[in-house]
Amino acid sequence: MLLKSFGNQILAATVGIMLSAGIASAQISPKSQANGPPARGSAASDKKKNKPTQGATFRLAGSYEGPGRFDFIITDGEESVISGSYTVDQVKSFRDVMAEARAFALTDEGVGNGEPQTTRFFDEENDALIIDVMKFESRSQLFITYETQSGRITVEGGTLDRREKKEAGFFYDLLAKVELELKKQAPPSK
Repeated sequence: MLLKSFGNQILAATVGIMLSAGIASAQISPKSQANGPPARGSAASDKKKNKPTQGATFRLAGSYEGPGRFDFIITDGEESVISGSYTVDQVKSFRDVMAEARAFALTDEGVGNGEPQTTRFFDEENDALIIDVMKFESRSQLFITYETQSGRITVEGGTLDRREKKEAGFFYDLLAKVELELKKQAPPSK
């Protein structure tokens, strides 16, 4: 039993080291919730796990499980690594949630009077990927929460200057990777 646990720890450490750039996910019917994300748990350790971090990386690639499946891994750049395996439809769902959050981030809708306002985007059928868009003045800040059976992680996703339409950060790299991987899966056109 101890040997098996140690092997799992080594496997998790190896996966974390092998991370580069990537994305994946699910089937969607996006929903949003205004005025901040609801709290899930209140333990001190839970607060540490859900604390947004910088230096996050991701990997989205075809799975060893077979064609039409993707492995999606996010690390906070420190010690947390969360991974999951998804179908093409699930990855399309992630893309749709991200696209809806991006479109919302570009608008002035939901900007508070002096206080930042947060709106949450997720798929009710697959809430493994949650995007929070916090708006203040002329900027939008994005946060990505990724939850699987192996745990939960929240990372800073990037920023958007709504006046100049300048996008930067992890969120935009992830969205581009998801779109690229989905194009690879599309049947060739005649």
